[in-house]
Amino acid sequence: MTLMKHYLEGLDRQMEEGVNLGRAFRPPANWRKISRICFFGMGGSAVSGDILGVLNTEKVSFHVFRSPQFPKWIGRETLAVFSSYSGNTAETLGAFRQALKSKASRLVVTSGGELERLAGQKKIRVIKIPKGFPPRCAIGYLTFSLIPLFHQMGWIRVQAKDIRETLAGVRDVSRARAKQLARQAAGRFIHFYGKAGFAEPVLARWRAQFSENAKTLTSSHLMPEMFHNEVEGWAQAGSGFKKHRAVFFTSKGEDGWLERKKERFKKIVSNTGADCIEIKSIGRSLLARLFSLIALGDWTSYELALLNGADPLCISKIDGLKKIK
Repeated sequence: MTLMKHYLEGLDRQMEEGVNLGRAFRPPANWRKISRICFFGMGGSAVSGDILGVLNTEKVSFHVFRSPQFPKWIGRETLAVFSSYSGNTAETLGAFRQALKSKASRLVVTSGGELERLAGQKKIRVIKIPKGFPPRCAIGYLTFSLIPLFHQMGWIRVQAKDIRETLAGVRDVSRARAKQLARQAAGRFIHFYGKAGFAEPVLARWRAQFSENAKTLTSSHLMPEMFHNEVEGWAQAGSGFKKHRAVFFTSKGEDGWLERKKERFKKIVSNTGADCIEIKSIGRSLLARLFSLIALGDWTSYELALLNGADPLCISKIDGLKKIK
């Protein structure tokens, strides 16, 4: 428990070190011609791609792949980013090996492993990040090592003041709020909801952290798509719904029509006997707002693990599945 707490408390240091690693990276001149980014990863590594995709300026198209398949349509004007903290993620390695036959530019983000070895062998550029963390606890390195590069190329817009604001927000994350949310989640089935685009990395992160750290199964869906299907799943009220909670993530600037539909959806949920919780992002910049929710989710999953009597570092089921070839 103490070690996981140590990892969570070190997120701001990871971010700072990640930025320094990214600033030291020198991209080749031909990357200025890139019109598409394809990001390959699993777990926390893929969430980093989701975050960068939300920050996208739309100068390039952005795609995140959680698959061992490397699409055949990826060509010369694509940068394929392969992110694997351990460097031994089977799915990412599978896509990387296929990419060796393509004309795409390639970049690896890893702490070592087979991915680093193969990249060195093929003279493919690597951003090397520190070892010694569970992959899900390395989101600071995995994300912030790429921010300076992506900003330099015009693919995202993240100013120095945005990074400072994000660091301050992560340091000030309310652990009291995390404990409160963990108590509200204990013994309940949780449904995470948020707006398509902004909320996608947030939902992915909270769902993954609740599973890995707190051993708690959750679901998630996106607005407005959920108004076209999931809403009917709440239609049949019954006593079992009292054990459910709907958690809504919100950010400033949401459209009025979306807000009105969300409020109607909340009433439908409440009529089943389930509770609704709203969690608002904090910050001026998009980066700060994203990480205000991500950091809160990490701490909430930790506090929920304590309530559940679970070891947040133990992932025996995942380790067992990784052994299956």
